Amino acid sequence: MLKKDFKRIVIKIGSSIILNDNGSMNNAVLRSLVADITSLHKNREIIIVSSGAIGIGKTILGVKKASDLTEKQALAAVGQAHLIRIYEKLFSKFGIKVGQVLLTQEDLQDKKRYQNVRNTLLRLIKHGIIPIINENDTVATEEIKIGDNDNLSALVASKIDACLLIILSDVEGVYKDASKRSNGIIKKVTNINKFLKDFKVTSKKSVFGTGGIVTKIQAAQIMAKKKLPTVIAAGKKRNIISKILKEKNAGTWFIES
Repeated sequence: MLKKDFKRIVIKIGSSIILNDNGSMNNAVLRSLVADITSLHKNREIIIVSSGAIGIGKTILGVKKASDLTEKQALAAVGQAHLIRIYEKLFSKFGIKVGQVLLTQEDLQDKKRYQNVRNTLLRLIKHGIIPIINENDTVATEEIKIGDNDNLSALVASKIDACLLIILSDVEGVYKDASKRSNGIIKKVTNINKFLKDFKVTSKKSVFGTGGIVTKIQAAQIMAKKKLPTVIAAGKKRNIISKILKEKNAGTWFIES
């Protein structure tokens, strides 16, 4: 059953939304998203999972490509500080406070640590604060990395009883021909396991992203196991979140029947 009110929502914002191809901040799009989220925050609980830290770090330090894990960790440390300041500045204009939460896979797998994470997030929400979550790339090793924020957003959403996961990217949804991004998008998927058997996708990534359409569908699969809906939509479209919630034919919906 689809919950029309969508009281608690997790919104994943991809690197392709936050950054232009040249590595500069996409300020206009980010301001528009923050304004859209602010209008919803009055009546809903919003949690943001935001990519972009490593990409921002690359731009600040003038690094084109991270040579190893340690380099990625250093870039993340620089970029994450800048990223949270941007969110803080944008939301403060609307009188909204944000809180930074950095997670590793262990935080979501260990029962005690997960419960602590859940309690923290729920307390932030209770105080009217919007949590800004990212993977803790500054300390995560390959063994404990979640790998991408698509899956991180789904894991968080499923563990805090969110009503909806919205994944915002540079694509409008899941294209009928994913390799060519053509023939329009698939509007609704009601059986994700059957969909994965019948539909071939390619892992096309953005310049600064770590995932692709594959990881977004994997995130939807995590949500589907708990009968929770996911939407993949174009984050650069104006008022996209409001349109999604009004179900105005925006994006690809994964609704397990």
